[in-house]
Amino acid sequence: MSSAHNIAIVGGGFGGTALARCLQRRLPGGHRIVLISEESYTTFNPMLAEVVGASVFPEHAVAPIRQMLRAGDTSQFIMGRVTDVDFERRHVQALTLAGNREIDYQHLVLAFGSRANLDLVPGMAQHALPLKLVGDAMFIRNRVLQRIARIELETDPEARRRLGHFIVIGGGFSGVEVAGALADFLDGAARYYPRVRTQELKVTLLENGDRLLPDLPRSLGQAAARSMRSRQIDVRLNSRAASIDADGVMLGDGEECDRDRHRETGHQKKVNIRQAVHGECDSDQRSAFAVRPPPVGQRCREEQGKPRAPNDLQVNDVVELERGEP
Repeated sequence: MSSAHNIAIVGGGFGGTALARCLQRRLPGGHRIVLISEESYTTFNPMLAEVVGASVFPEHAVAPIRQMLRAGDTSQFIMGRVTDVDFERRHVQALTLAGNREIDYQHLVLAFGSRANLDLVPGMAQHALPLKLVGDAMFIRNRVLQRIARIELETDPEARRRLGHFIVIGGGFSGVEVAGALADFLDGAARYYPRVRTQELKVTLLENGDRLLPDLPRSLGQAAARSMRSRQIDVRLNSRAASIDADGVMLGDGEECDRDRHRETGHQKKVNIRQAVHGECDSDQRSAFAVRPPPVGQRCREEQGKPRAPNDLQVNDVVELERGEP
């Protein structure tokens, strides 16, 4: 099949895979879908909190991309990292398992999603732990277990208390889920550490607003706060994290939220197209977010407002889409 009829999709997240599956059902004759992704699987981000809490296995939060695409000549999955796009010659440059490859296309879709935004709070990039990938969830879980094991070896009561305090920044969906899963995990793991007292383990959830889950009705956010507090989770509303250093979290009112704590965040940031194409986004900054694929042929524009050719498309998380008049 001629590569001139390739529909190249860069990114194997929700947006890229959903678009590929949708196009496969209505693909014109002589066309082929080529999906390019650094990972061979799609991450189901809403389940990452359960991975942190060990209530599901990591493999339950991912889906192999090859299983999601129809086998045959109408689709191809390439595991690789796109390093450049030549819009004049209409091909992408990708670093694959077989080395550098040029992949020609007729239509191009950029669907590499968003990345963890560690610029919201000073010190977050150096001292916080993002939760965007399965690897992030496993790292957080292992860090928690290491802290509990270290408590057993500490004799200083203050050091033991500091090590057992875990802070989650952000009271949205991810923050609430992670705080709840973490509290359940600590409760379940504590019995395997007989030298660690229950009162030495604590989870604090910081939310800048006046309620949890701001995207839901107020009553649901209030109900979530009551439920979490009944499980001994310290929910602190109107508490903005102003800065983070190696010792702790400084709140907006000048209060120090204890010291030497483990922090997590689940904020997101749009990927700059030029950074992503030219490989300036680290692998631990990538993520997949659920987006609704735009209709085929819908035009888009970069963040800077410069229009692409009609055949070059980008999914919502990457850029703002034009719908009718700009």
